Amino acid sequence: MSILGLNAKAGKKANRELVLKTIYNYRPISRADIANITGLTPASITKIVNEFLDIGVVHEISKGKTFSGRKPVFIDINSDSYFIIGVYIARKSISGIITNLNADILKRVVYDKSLLESPNLPDEVIKLIEELLKTSGINKKKVLGIGMAVPGPINSKSGELIYRNLSEGPPYVWMRVPLTEAVLERFEIPVFADNDSNASAVGESWFGNGMGFKNFILINFGEALGGGLVLKSRLYRGEDDIVGEIGHTTVDINGPKCDCGNYGCLELFTKNKAIIGKYNMLIKKYPDSELAGERVTRVEDIYNFKDKNDPIYKEILDHQTTYLGTGVINMINILNPQAVIIVTNEIDGIDIKPLLDRIKDFVKKRAFPIVREKVKIIPGKLGHDVQLIGSISLVLRDFFNLRDF
Repeated sequence: MSILGLNAKAGKKANRELVLKTIYNYRPISRADIANITGLTPASITKIVNEFLDIGVVHEISKGKTFSGRKPVFIDINSDSYFIIGVYIARKSISGIITNLNADILKRVVYDKSLLESPNLPDEVIKLIEELLKTSGINKKKVLGIGMAVPGPINSKSGELIYRNLSEGPPYVWMRVPLTEAVLERFEIPVFADNDSNASAVGESWFGNGMGFKNFILINFGEALGGGLVLKSRLYRGEDDIVGEIGHTTVDINGPKCDCGNYGCLELFTKNKAIIGKYNMLIKKYPDSELAGERVTRVEDIYNFKDKNDPIYKEILDHQTTYLGTGVINMINILNPQAVIIVTNEIDGIDIKPLLDRIKDFVKKRAFPIVREKVKIIPGKLGHDVQLIGSISLVLRDFFNLRDF
């Protein structure tokens, strides 16, 4: 399958990213095969690969023998030449990892406290990164960059986190926190930030189930509902970085008001809070249900409930299927992707298969016929680390911006 290389005007950076991503996806790989897959000229491949060799990101290996007796030379990632720090700022916690270039997690730090809308957030993120560096023993000079995945709106160019001031009632006052600037000033390491759905889409594209697709949608549900769009093998942003907000599409024009200011948003019906609310209503309807007797407060206990025929479990799965399935249909009818990858945020270790199977059936019955026959609906590969692996993928995708590497 050929991936069309971009011309010189589109930028040296884009072609470098394309080559590095191809090496990741097909390694170990020969220079000739890189050229065939990317569509770039052999001369361009030689130049780019040599640049990677010079800075140590990749190395050459010999593998097997040809009929002439020579061992062909392949290119592979030099995994421990550099390291990457990834940070996920969730709604109820912040967590960080430090990995090698293979995305192997070498050290993890988690702060189990809500900091997303705290004025102390930059200081807490800096503290977490300092702890990662100290406990890993890795010199920051060997750190390629710091990536951050953040829920909700963030300006990926300026690194400003945008959130509502909870001390104010609706309409909320939207605040801007210079998160990237603070981290960059402290560590003097390149910093890249994006919303968690975009980061997750990039992560699945580099290391997960998005590797084989040029066009896919990632849907990210849990404490909130978001989406990331990869079109023509690149993350699509829109004009103002406000794209893929599937959670803020309207499914009930007379529905309740959302924090975003709209009414009847899809997220209001699918997020964890809504599922717990649905459960609390259903225990009155089915008082003899075994699940009612559990008195659960975590959605994980519902999704992982052992009796799949329990009436409360079935109604909640039907509810989530209807709303998430509607969101999937709307997205695929508009964008016609090759695949929809479904992941979770702030839900630990749920069995997603029963829900996914129902969504597939729902889409087959309702989506546009030509689209529904081709689109693949699959789970993410990266599990509960999708946002963290996505954050380090932001660094890999954009490290070519460095002037003096």
